[in-house]
Amino acid sequence: MQFLTDTFKIDYNLPKYSNPKSKGRINGDIAGILKIRDLLPPNNDTEYIYQFEKNNKICLGNINRYSLESDQCIIVDNPQIQATSPQYIINDEASNNLRLLLICDSFATASSKFYTRTFKETWIVHHEYINGKKLAKFVKKLKPDIVIYQIVEREFYYPNLLDNQY
Repeated sequence: MQFLTDTFKIDYNLPKYSNPKSKGRINGDIAGILKIRDLLPPNNDTEYIYQFEKNNKICLGNINRYSLESDQCIIVDNPQIQATSPQYIINDEASNNLRLLLICDSFATASSKFYTRTFKETWIVHHEYINGKKLAKFVKKLKPDIVIYQIVEREFYYPNLLDNQY
């Protein structure tokens, strides 16, 4: 979020938080891909826990991954979003009125609390569910202020990255 603020010279009024605490977590999918998961200690990966100054109440809703239609949202505490399931978040306590479209993979889960606390509306769709004509149609409908395309490098090799197969 600080990178976006510095790069685009827009004050996003970033959420305030204390220094993150680190803790070990189960080895992720890279260890599995490299077939070394059993060679590593069980909590070899590191996860960071952030204590935010303010715990926002947000409205969380699901998006149908085929039609991209959204259902009714419900009020919840600001959760960590699971990027594998298309969702949208409305945060009436956000410090700006901007709309974010986050096209991502599971690696965006860790940063999701920063996005959902910063933007009034955050729409999160896994990159496998939206591309080509479908993406163009969704952007036209949603009219986001900013689009973040956040995927791990190995995803660039998927042959359907630019095709609209859905």
